Amino acid sequence: MERIGIFGGTFDPIHLGHMAAAQQAAEALKLSRVWFIPSGNPPHKRKARITPAGLRYQMVRRALSGNPLFRAADLELRTSGASYTIDSLEAIRTRHPAAELCLLMGLDQAATLSSWKDPERIFRICRVVVLSRPGFEVSQIEPCWRRRVEFLPIRLLEISASDIRNRVRRGLSIKYLVPAGIEEIITRQGLYLASVSQNNGKGEKGLNENERKSR
Repeated sequence: MERIGIFGGTFDPIHLGHMAAAQQAAEALKLSRVWFIPSGNPPHKRKARITPAGLRYQMVRRALSGNPLFRAADLELRTSGASYTIDSLEAIRTRHPAAELCLLMGLDQAATLSSWKDPERIFRICRVVVLSRPGFEVSQIEPCWRRRVEFLPIRLLEISASDIRNRVRRGLSIKYLVPAGIEEIITRQGLYLASVSQNNGKGEKGLNENERKSR
């Protein structure tokens, strides 16, 4: 049976920590492939300054080139409104009805599952696999979800997208933090500079990053 890993997030920018986590999960879970799904217009980040979705998708595609296990998917870039994890999962299920789906997320994301759209349906569609992450304890996940998720301890790299953005603003190198070619895109596009106002472009949707229902 084909087993597909679903790894979504803002990826602003994608970095080596994302890729190392996905590789370890793929090996441990025996995944046939891992889909990286850049979010388009996340309801939990409506007021945040986010790089346009098209540029983030371009960075993800560039980062994944050369690894046949990884695939960049633009599912959430095709709609104009907010989208949610459940919508993306159902689209993948329609395309691959016989595959087993594994949703990969961090402990910080698992701690907010009750605020996601239709979490019960998410558990019906796929396995929910929580990757270990520094600074977060299993006890932060509500008991009702803690009993249903699968925990996968992995060796995580101490890299964060927010730190990378801050380093760019301060004029520091991000070499060895991001995959080859990503620093070039960031420099060429002038991303993450304090003087640059980055609008949402086509927006950013919320697969797998502290996804909150709009109120």
